[in-house]
Amino acid sequence: MHFAHAAQLPALTALLTEGRPLPHDCATTRAALYHRLQGYAVRADPASPLLDAHRQIALSTALVRAQLPDAARVVADAAGEPPVLVKGPAAAALHPSPELRAYGDLDLVVPKAQLRLAATALQADGWQLSRAPRMGVAGGEPWRGFAEAYGHELGLGREIGTKAVGLELHWRLVDDPRANALDRDVLARGGAALDGAIVPATAELLVALALHLVAHPDRRLAMVQDVALAARAADVSHAFDVAARHGVAWELHLALHAAERFAGLAVQRSAPRPPKPPLGPLRTALWCAPRPVAVHVGRLAALNGRERLRYMAAGIRSLR
Repeated sequence: MHFAHAAQLPALTALLTEGRPLPHDCATTRAALYHRLQGYAVRADPASPLLDAHRQIALSTALVRAQLPDAARVVADAAGEPPVLVKGPAAAALHPSPELRAYGDLDLVVPKAQLRLAATALQADGWQLSRAPRMGVAGGEPWRGFAEAYGHELGLGREIGTKAVGLELHWRLVDDPRANALDRDVLARGGAALDGAIVPATAELLVALALHLVAHPDRRLAMVQDVALAARAADVSHAFDVAARHGVAWELHLALHAAERFAGLAVQRSAPRPPKPPLGPLRTALWCAPRPVAVHVGRLAALNGRERLRYMAAGIRSLR
Protein backbone atom coordinates (compact mmCIF):
# COMPACT_ATOMS: atom_id res chain seq x y z
CA MET A 1 0.00 0.00 0.00
CA HIS A 2 1.12 3.55 -0.71
CA PHE A 3 0.99 6.48 1.69
CA ALA A 4 1.35 10.21 1.03
CA HIS A 5 4.45 12.16 2.12
CA ALA A 6 6.77 9.21 1.52
CA ALA A 7 9.94 11.16 2.40
CA GLN A 8 8.62 11.87 5.90
CA LEU A 9 7.33 8.37 6.65
CA PRO A 10 10.53 7.23 8.47
CA ALA A 11 10.24 10.14 10.92
CA LEU A 12 6.53 9.49 11.44
CA THR A 13 7.19 5.79 11.98
CA ALA A 14 9.83 6.62 14.60
CA LEU A 15 7.27 8.84 16.32
CA LEU A 16 4.75 6.00 16.52
CA THR A 17 7.14 3.19 17.39
CA GLU A 18 9.68 4.96 19.61
CA GLY A 19 8.03 8.20 20.65
CA ARG A 20 10.85 10.08 18.89
CA PRO A 21 10.07 13.81 18.45
CA LEU A 22 9.59 15.03 14.93
CA PRO A 23 11.85 17.55 13.20
CA HIS A 24 10.36 21.03 13.13
CA ASP A 25 10.69 21.54 9.38
CA CYS A 26 7.64 22.51 7.33
CA ALA A 27 7.53 19.31 5.25
CA THR A 28 7.42 17.07 8.34
CA THR A 29 4.83 19.29 10.01
CA ARG A 30 2.59 19.07 6.92
CA ALA A 31 3.04 15.31 6.79
CA ALA A 32 2.10 14.88 10.46
CA LEU A 33 -1.00 17.01 9.94
CA TYR A 34 -2.02 14.98 6.89
CA HIS A 35 -1.53 11.71 8.74
CA ARG A 36 -3.36 13.10 11.79
CA LEU A 37 -0.51 12.45 14.19
CA GLN A 38 -0.41 15.88 15.80
CA GLY A 39 -1.44 14.45 19.17
CA TYR A 40 1.46 12.00 19.13
CA ALA A 41 3.83 14.76 18.00
CA VAL A 42 2.86 17.02 20.91
CA ARG A 43 3.05 14.18 23.42
CA ALA A 44 6.62 13.45 22.25
CA ASP A 45 7.60 17.14 22.08
CA PRO A 46 5.65 19.81 24.01
CA ALA A 47 7.44 22.46 21.91
CA SER A 48 6.13 20.93 18.67
CA PRO A 49 4.91 23.42 16.05
CA LEU A 50 1.79 21.26 15.93
CA LEU A 51 0.64 22.31 19.42
CA ASP A 52 -1.97 24.83 18.23
CA ALA A 53 -3.25 22.46 15.56
CA HIS A 54 -3.56 19.71 18.18
CA ARG A 55 -5.57 21.97 20.49
CA GLN A 56 -7.90 23.06 17.71
CA ILE A 57 -8.58 19.58 16.38
CA ALA A 58 -9.00 18.23 19.92
CA LEU A 59 -11.79 20.76 20.49
CA SER A 60 -13.35 19.88 17.13
CA THR A 61 -13.15 16.17 17.94
CA ALA A 62 -14.82 16.74 21.31
CA LEU A 63 -17.64 18.58 19.56
CA VAL A 64 -18.17 15.66 17.20
CA ARG A 65 -18.05 13.17 20.07
CA ALA A 66 -20.74 15.09 21.95
CA GLN A 67 -23.23 14.45 19.10
CA LEU A 68 -23.08 10.67 19.47
CA PRO A 69 -25.80 10.07 22.12
CA ASP A 70 -28.52 12.06 20.33
CA ALA A 71 -27.56 10.81 16.86
CA ALA A 72 -27.51 7.18 18.02
CA ARG A 73 -30.90 7.61 19.71
CA VAL A 74 -32.50 9.09 16.57
CA VAL A 75 -31.06 6.33 14.38
CA ALA A 76 -32.07 3.57 16.80
CA ASP A 77 -35.65 4.88 17.02
CA ALA A 78 -35.90 4.94 13.22
CA ALA A 79 -34.13 1.65 12.49
CA GLY A 80 -35.54 -0.30 15.42
CA GLU A 81 -32.12 -1.24 16.78
CA PRO A 82 -28.96 0.57 17.85
CA PRO A 83 -26.46 1.50 15.13
CA VAL A 84 -22.92 0.17 15.18
CA LEU A 85 -20.19 2.72 15.76
CA VAL A 86 -17.03 2.24 13.70
CA LYS A 87 -13.95 4.45 13.42
CA GLY A 88 -14.12 7.79 15.26
CA PRO A 89 -14.74 7.28 18.99
CA ALA A 90 -14.47 3.49 18.62
CA ALA A 91 -10.97 3.82 17.18
CA ALA A 92 -9.97 6.59 19.60
CA ALA A 93 -10.70 4.33 22.58
CA LEU A 94 -7.90 2.02 21.40
CA HIS A 95 -5.22 4.73 21.68
CA PRO A 96 -3.15 5.33 24.85
CA SER A 97 -5.20 8.50 25.36
CA PRO A 98 -8.33 9.08 23.26
CA GLU A 99 -7.34 12.68 22.53
CA LEU A 100 -4.42 11.37 20.47
CA ARG A 101 -6.88 10.15 17.82
CA ALA A 102 -8.60 13.03 16.07
CA TYR A 103 -11.67 12.55 13.88
CA GLY A 104 -14.09 14.83 12.07
CA ASP A 105 -17.28 12.80 11.91
CA LEU A 106 -19.27 9.89 13.30
CA ASP A 107 -19.63 6.63 11.37
CA LEU A 108 -22.79 4.67 12.17
CA VAL A 109 -23.76 1.38 10.51
CA VAL A 110 -27.41 0.37 10.07
CA PRO A 111 -29.13 -2.41 8.12
CA LYS A 112 -29.36 -1.67 4.41
CA ALA A 113 -33.16 -1.70 4.50
CA GLN A 114 -33.18 0.99 7.20
CA LEU A 115 -30.65 3.37 5.61
CA ARG A 116 -33.23 5.83 4.19
CA LEU A 117 -35.44 5.73 7.27
CA ALA A 118 -32.49 6.53 9.51
CA ALA A 119 -31.30 9.34 7.23
CA THR A 120 -34.79 10.84 7.11
CA ALA A 121 -35.03 10.73 10.90
CA LEU A 122 -31.68 12.49 11.24
CA GLN A 123 -32.82 15.18 8.81
CA ALA A 124 -35.94 15.70 10.91
CA ASP A 125 -33.64 16.18 13.90
CA GLY A 126 -31.64 18.94 12.23
CA TRP A 127 -29.03 17.11 10.17
CA GLN A 128 -28.77 17.83 6.45
CA LEU A 129 -27.49 15.78 3.54
CA SER A 130 -23.94 16.98 3.03
CA ARG A 131 -21.94 17.40 -0.17
CA ALA A 132 -19.67 14.43 0.43
CA PRO A 133 -16.20 15.02 -1.03
CA ARG A 134 -16.04 11.91 -3.16
CA MET A 135 -19.11 12.92 -5.17
CA GLY A 136 -19.69 16.60 -4.40
CA VAL A 137 -23.48 16.17 -4.29
CA ALA A 138 -25.99 16.07 -1.46
CA GLY A 139 -25.63 12.91 0.58
CA GLY A 140 -22.76 11.74 -1.59
CA GLU A 141 -24.98 10.02 -4.16
CA PRO A 142 -25.38 11.27 -7.72
CA TRP A 143 -28.89 9.82 -7.96
CA ARG A 144 -31.38 8.51 -5.44
CA GLY A 145 -30.78 4.86 -4.70
CA PHE A 146 -27.07 5.02 -5.54
CA ALA A 147 -26.10 4.50 -1.89
CA GLU A 148 -27.92 1.17 -1.63
CA ALA A 149 -27.16 -0.08 -5.13
CA TYR A 150 -23.57 1.06 -5.68
CA GLY A 151 -22.36 3.00 -2.64
CA HIS A 152 -22.09 2.32 1.06
CA GLU A 153 -23.21 5.47 2.90
CA LEU A 154 -25.19 8.65 3.06
CA GLY A 155 -23.28 11.70 4.22
CA LEU A 156 -24.96 14.15 6.62
CA GLY A 157 -23.84 17.19 8.54
CA ARG A 158 -25.04 19.90 10.87
CA GLU A 159 -23.84 23.25 12.13
CA ILE A 160 -22.98 23.53 15.82
CA GLY A 161 -22.33 27.22 16.32
CA THR A 162 -19.72 28.05 13.70
CA LYS A 163 -18.48 24.47 13.37
CA ALA A 164 -19.63 21.81 10.91
CA VAL A 165 -20.06 18.28 12.26
CA GLY A 166 -20.26 15.27 9.94
CA LEU A 167 -22.03 11.93 10.18
CA GLU A 168 -21.69 9.07 7.73
CA LEU A 169 -24.56 6.63 7.78
CA HIS A 170 -23.38 3.29 6.40
CA TRP A 171 -25.00 0.02 5.42
CA ARG A 172 -21.62 -1.50 4.57
CA LEU A 173 -18.12 -0.23 5.24
CA VAL A 174 -16.88 0.38 1.67
CA ASP A 175 -18.29 0.30 -1.86
CA ASP A 176 -16.65 -3.01 -2.78
CA PRO A 177 -19.36 -5.73 -2.90
CA ARG A 178 -16.93 -8.04 -1.13
CA ALA A 179 -17.74 -6.06 2.03
CA ASN A 180 -21.47 -6.82 1.88
CA ALA A 181 -21.25 -9.70 4.31
CA LEU A 182 -19.65 -7.57 7.02
CA ASP A 183 -22.94 -5.85 7.78
CA ARG A 184 -24.48 -4.23 10.84
CA ASP A 185 -25.52 -7.54 12.46
CA VAL A 186 -22.08 -9.12 12.05
CA LEU A 187 -20.37 -6.03 13.46
CA ALA A 188 -22.81 -5.80 16.39
CA ARG A 189 -22.40 -9.42 17.50
CA GLY A 190 -20.62 -9.47 20.87
CA GLY A 191 -20.20 -5.70 20.86
CA ALA A 192 -20.54 -3.29 23.78
CA ALA A 193 -22.98 -0.43 24.23
CA LEU A 194 -21.66 3.14 24.11
CA ASP A 195 -23.99 6.13 24.33
CA GLY A 196 -26.79 4.37 22.48
CA ALA A 197 -24.58 2.79 19.82
CA ILE A 198 -22.71 -0.53 19.73
CA VAL A 199 -18.94 -0.72 19.48
CA PRO A 200 -17.87 -3.97 17.78
CA ALA A 201 -15.93 -6.57 19.74
CA THR A 202 -12.20 -6.10 19.24
CA ALA A 203 -11.79 -8.84 16.60
CA GLU A 204 -14.67 -7.50 14.48
CA LEU A 205 -13.46 -3.93 15.02
CA LEU A 206 -9.99 -4.95 13.85
CA VAL A 207 -11.43 -6.40 10.64
CA ALA A 208 -13.54 -3.27 10.07
CA LEU A 209 -10.56 -0.96 10.60
CA ALA A 210 -8.41 -3.08 8.30
CA LEU A 211 -11.01 -2.96 5.54
CA HIS A 212 -11.33 0.81 5.95
CA LEU A 213 -7.56 1.32 5.75
CA VAL A 214 -7.04 -0.79 2.64
CA ALA A 215 -10.02 0.63 0.75
CA HIS A 216 -9.58 4.30 1.61
CA PRO A 217 -8.30 6.59 -1.15
CA ASP A 218 -6.64 8.91 1.43
CA ARG A 219 -4.74 6.54 3.71
CA ARG A 220 -3.29 8.00 6.87
CA LEU A 221 -0.94 6.60 9.49
CA ALA A 222 -3.55 7.29 12.16
CA MET A 223 -5.57 4.52 10.49
CA VAL A 224 -2.52 2.25 10.57
CA GLN A 225 -2.12 2.96 14.28
CA ASP A 226 -5.81 2.06 14.75
CA VAL A 227 -5.14 -1.33 13.18
CA ALA A 228 -2.01 -1.91 15.25
CA LEU A 229 -3.74 -1.06 18.53
CA ALA A 230 -6.81 -3.15 17.69
CA ALA A 231 -4.56 -6.11 16.83
CA ARG A 232 -2.79 -5.79 20.18
CA ALA A 233 -6.14 -5.76 21.99
CA ALA A 234 -7.87 -8.47 19.96
CA ASP A 235 -7.71 -12.23 19.63
CA VAL A 236 -6.03 -12.03 16.24
CA SER A 237 -6.72 -15.67 15.39
CA HIS A 238 -10.41 -14.97 15.87
CA ALA A 239 -10.08 -11.87 13.69
CA PHE A 240 -8.54 -14.02 10.95
CA ASP A 241 -11.49 -16.42 11.28
CA VAL A 242 -13.98 -13.54 11.00
CA ALA A 243 -12.17 -12.08 7.98
CA ALA A 244 -11.95 -15.43 6.21
CA ARG A 245 -15.61 -16.23 6.92
CA HIS A 246 -16.73 -12.93 5.40
CA GLY A 247 -14.34 -12.86 2.47
CA VAL A 248 -12.01 -10.01 3.49
CA ALA A 249 -8.97 -11.93 4.72
CA TRP A 250 -6.74 -10.31 2.09
CA GLU A 251 -7.53 -6.86 3.49
CA LEU A 252 -6.75 -7.95 7.04
CA HIS A 253 -3.37 -9.38 6.04
CA LEU A 254 -2.52 -6.25 4.05
CA ALA A 255 -3.50 -3.91 6.90
CA LEU A 256 -1.48 -5.92 9.42
CA HIS A 257 1.52 -5.71 7.12
CA ALA A 258 1.20 -1.91 7.12
CA ALA A 259 0.91 -1.93 10.92
CA GLU A 260 4.08 -4.01 11.16
CA ARG A 261 5.93 -1.64 8.86
CA PHE A 262 4.82 1.71 10.24
CA ALA A 263 3.55 1.09 13.78
CA GLY A 264 5.90 -1.60 15.10
CA LEU A 265 3.24 -4.30 15.36
CA ALA A 266 4.46 -7.87 15.77
CA VAL A 267 1.68 -10.40 15.27
CA GLN A 268 1.65 -14.11 14.58
CA ARG A 269 -0.25 -14.88 11.38
CA SER A 270 -2.59 -17.84 11.74
CA ALA A 271 -2.86 -18.34 7.98
CA PRO A 272 -0.96 -17.37 4.84
CA ARG A 273 -2.14 -14.28 3.01
CA PRO A 274 -4.79 -15.21 0.45
CA PRO A 275 -4.35 -14.18 -3.19
CA LYS A 276 -5.16 -10.63 -4.18
CA PRO A 277 -8.80 -10.31 -5.28
CA PRO A 278 -9.61 -8.86 -8.70
CA LEU A 279 -8.74 -5.16 -8.79
CA GLY A 280 -7.28 -5.34 -5.29
CA PRO A 281 -8.50 -2.64 -2.92
CA LEU A 282 -10.52 -0.89 -5.61
CA ARG A 283 -13.34 0.86 -3.84
CA THR A 284 -14.95 2.03 -7.04
CA ALA A 285 -12.64 5.05 -7.16
CA LEU A 286 -9.50 5.11 -9.25
CA TRP A 287 -6.61 6.43 -7.21
CA CYS A 288 -5.01 8.38 -10.06
CA ALA A 289 -8.11 10.29 -11.21
CA PRO A 290 -10.07 13.16 -9.66
CA ARG A 291 -13.35 12.49 -7.93
CA PRO A 292 -16.21 12.17 -8.81
CA VAL A 293 -15.02 10.94 -12.24
CA ALA A 294 -12.86 8.33 -10.51
CA VAL A 295 -15.85 6.94 -8.62
CA HIS A 296 -17.83 6.33 -11.79
CA VAL A 297 -14.92 4.86 -13.77
CA GLY A 298 -13.88 2.66 -10.87
CA ARG A 299 -17.44 1.50 -10.29
CA LEU A 300 -17.78 0.50 -13.94
CA ALA A 301 -14.48 -1.37 -13.77
CA ALA A 302 -15.68 -3.35 -10.75
CA LEU A 303 -19.04 -4.36 -12.23
CA ASN A 304 -19.75 -7.09 -14.73
CA GLY A 305 -21.18 -6.38 -18.18
CA ARG A 306 -24.89 -6.42 -17.40
CA GLU A 307 -24.44 -4.46 -14.16
CA ARG A 308 -22.38 -1.88 -16.06
CA LEU A 309 -25.28 -1.31 -18.42
CA ARG A 310 -27.67 -0.86 -15.48
CA TYR A 311 -25.27 1.63 -13.90
CA MET A 312 -24.96 3.66 -17.07
CA ALA A 313 -28.72 3.61 -17.60
CA ALA A 314 -29.31 4.86 -14.05
CA GLY A 315 -26.76 7.63 -14.56
CA ILE A 316 -28.38 8.75 -17.82
CA ARG A 317 -31.83 8.77 -16.21
CA SER A 318 -30.49 10.96 -13.40
CA LEU A 319 -29.21 13.50 -15.94
CA ARG A 320 -32.65 13.77 -17.45
